[in-house]
Amino acid sequence: MPAALPLVTRQEIVRDFRLDEAATIDNGIRALKDKHALSPGLSFTTRGMAGRLGGRVHLYSALNRDAARAARRKDFATAERLAKAAARLDASPEAKKIAVALSTIADAGGVSSAADLARLLAAPQLAAEVTGLQRKLARARRGLDADTTPAQFSGRIVALSDVAAMVELQGLPAPVPVPAVTVRAAGIGTIGSAVIASWEILAGGRTMLSVEPAIEMPDVNELGEPLVDVYGTPWGKVLSGVAADVLTVSGMPTVRIPAGVPDVE
Repeated sequence: MPAALPLVTRQEIVRDFRLDEAATIDNGIRALKDKHALSPGLSFTTRGMAGRLGGRVHLYSALNRDAARAARRKDFATAERLAKAAARLDASPEAKKIAVALSTIADAGGVSSAADLARLLAAPQLAAEVTGLQRKLARARRGLDADTTPAQFSGRIVALSDVAAMVELQGLPAPVPVPAVTVRAAGIGTIGSAVIASWEILAGGRTMLSVEPAIEMPDVNELGEPLVDVYGTPWGKVLSGVAADVLTVSGMPTVRIPAGVPDVE
């Protein structure tokens, strides 16, 4: 189940602030800070082999992208309001737990792209925290009602040639063609890659389409807990001897149930 990233790198924020890419990442971040349109974010140090310290990683709530869009439109009051809300998400228990976990599972090189971050956030042990942070992000956007979030659709790349990628998006009747160079530059240039496609209406009625990496989320129950995997993942139990909805694996009956359901005698 593809899902949008609730945390992003500086690169994604600056890209939404300066569409012409005239500003460097450092200059873009400095300009947003000057306009009070950026939250403090959260940071951690990765650890390599044998516990060696790696690079320093700085991530931000994805709500900062909304603030960057508002700042681009010169609506600095809204941008500041969004950045303050983003700071609360940065400081949430879910975000802090994710940062602690990423410090141990990210390699020493850190997180160099959105594709790297999407892969790391898809770690099974982070499913509950990522789902919880996504819910808080959605709730914050609804409460702020700032009209700075593009229309978003989740999906996958279903075909790829040297010229174009065909992206199948949930809720749309037919695949959407996207330049192959665009998806490859985003680090998602393979068939089956999970993506988020966004449409933003620009000044003059123009529409900008962006296709970015998505988190490959496991199926979750209503509590945001991953469902039990038939191979016995860390999130739940593989039960045997259950009569209903049984799937036989290697001759042993097993059943896929939500984590937290009591064992069956």
